Amino acid sequence: MTFEDKVRLLSALYRAFNRREIDRVLAALSPTVRWPNVLEKAELRGHPAVRAYWLKQFETIEPRVFGERGLFADVVKGGPLDLGRRDPADLIDADPALTIIASRNPAVFVRHRLDAATSTRGEYRLNPLYTAEQTGNRTSLRLTFPTDDYAEEYGACRQYLPDEVVVDSEALATLAAGRLDPELADLKRRRVILDLPKRYY
Repeated sequence: MTFEDKVRLLSALYRAFNRREIDRVLAALSPTVRWPNVLEKAELRGHPAVRAYWLKQFETIEPRVFGERGLFADVVKGGPLDLGRRDPADLIDADPALTIIASRNPAVFVRHRLDAATSTRGEYRLNPLYTAEQTGNRTSLRLTFPTDDYAEEYGACRQYLPDEVVVDSEALATLAAGRLDPELADLKRRRVILDLPKRYY
């Protein structure tokens, strides 16, 4: 089975789960499947136990499946994060990563505003995916992935990380002093400049 076949199968199982077609999902799992019961901090074993667990969940919880590309796009544009939408089957099929959200609280499945941080929580650092090259009083920041495999897996970050940007060297030097020069504010929004835990790297 190819990777694409596995993605299609997993997508189909997610949709079946969302439609509460329990037997169809169980048929794809081993008869000795082990499934975590997070609420009770226990492990369920075998189809009967997993079926009973899911039926109990479905009595009160309405799970939804989202394609991660859509959620990612919401975050990149600064919100809102729309959990009120229902992604169509073709979109879910085409997405290599999916998110299932289940909650008894209907307020979860709405559009959520994403508020930007108003204060520094750690320390400002240059995103480690950037290499810096100074020429005179200007510094060129170039997006550089450590390997081709890394670039293939995380290439979606190019939606918000520019391939190259040139900034004032003195403005960049203010990061070491724990300050963010106004010239760098947009680079913080685009994640070229990060607010990281102290001594993160």
